[in-house]
Amino acid sequence: MFINALILSLAPIVLILLYIYLRDKYEKEPLRFCLFLTSMGMLSVIPVIIVEFNLMLINNSIRDPILSSFWEAFVVAGFTEELFKFLVLILFAFQSKHFNEPMDGIVYAVFVSLGFALVENVFYVFQDVNEYLTTGVVRAFTTVPAHAFFAIIMGFYLAKKKFYQKSLFPALLLPFIAHGIYDFILFASFGEESLLIFFPFYLTFLLIVSMRLIRKAILDSPFKN
Repeated sequence: MFINALILSLAPIVLILLYIYLRDKYEKEPLRFCLFLTSMGMLSVIPVIIVEFNLMLINNSIRDPILSSFWEAFVVAGFTEELFKFLVLILFAFQSKHFNEPMDGIVYAVFVSLGFALVENVFYVFQDVNEYLTTGVVRAFTTVPAHAFFAIIMGFYLAKKKFYQKSLFPALLLPFIAHGIYDFILFASFGEESLLIFFPFYLTFLLIVSMRLIRKAILDSPFKN
């Protein structure tokens, strides 16, 4: 059971990383550097846990359930997690000599983000070993891809700053908003009504946006000719 749960935890991470790495068709990034970024993403879980713990203390004092869901979705989870992923990219990838085409931003962001998602996924799958199969399968098709979608948005706009001197602000703001909406749909309820009916549509929307950004980044590569 332990081995099966571990495989189920890691498989979606590995498959998405492999897909993104292979989509970088013109000039592959050094695999060692990518794995280093993944390890930094894994380590970012530590400050995230500390910050989220303290932010949840504030959340405990919020009486309105909608405001509480908003705080937990956008501030506790969305902003905190995307902020630390963003900081890893700024500290370790943005000035790298290997960052020489727009697709690199997406590759680096996904490797960082799925490093974070790897730790999170293992934690949730092993949290209840009797339900590991259900938890692992559901997360493989929802939460893990969502982390990749947020990262693709972040990496695309990080490259905009790197190569076109655009504002750096969207590289943090847009993933934060996308992540917050994702969690708010899961957390919020209005009496007996919830927002879960919108969940598959929102995931599909994120998938479409992400695929378009990847195609745009590939087309903008200076190495394609």
